[in-house]
Amino acid sequence: MPAIHSALRLLAPLVMVLSLAGCFKSSAPLLDAAHAKYPFAALTLKNDEGQISLVKRDGDVYRFIEDGKQDGTALLIHELGADLYLVQVAAPAGESEYLFAKKQDSDLIVRSDCRGFDAEMMRGLGAEIQESGETIYECHFKDAKALAELGKSPGIWANSTTTLKIVSIE
Repeated sequence: MPAIHSALRLLAPLVMVLSLAGCFKSSAPLLDAAHAKYPFAALTLKNDEGQISLVKRDGDVYRFIEDGKQDGTALLIHELGADLYLVQVAAPAGESEYLFAKKQDSDLIVRSDCRGFDAEMMRGLGAEIQESGETIYECHFKDAKALAELGKSPGIWANSTTTLKIVSIE
């Protein structure tokens, strides 16, 4: 986890999303370039505080760009449906994290937090959960299909989302 957060600290909008308590994780990457989608060449996002981030395609992955320099973190995007995506965020070493994103008009609505889900439902998807009382704060997956199934569920957008403005998309 520290490797991912240190690599992303300069990219406030996505860091804000990924640093929320409760993450979707896996010990090894679950997505690969052979099944990835590339819906844009470059994407510029702005959060509610006006902070700007740039994500740009670099070969078969996306990378964060800060001051013209690429970050070592690789992003892969798996399309779940029309304007609906599962994004894998993989630092050079350590766990991979995942977030769900949907494009809605000029916004990108993102969910990276597994709080609010029913523990039994998450276990039914094969997730190993860590919880405190009745609150789930981490969900570890071993299967991309289970993550995709969760991403297509209607309740995923009910809470714990962040909305980012799309400044530009190429």
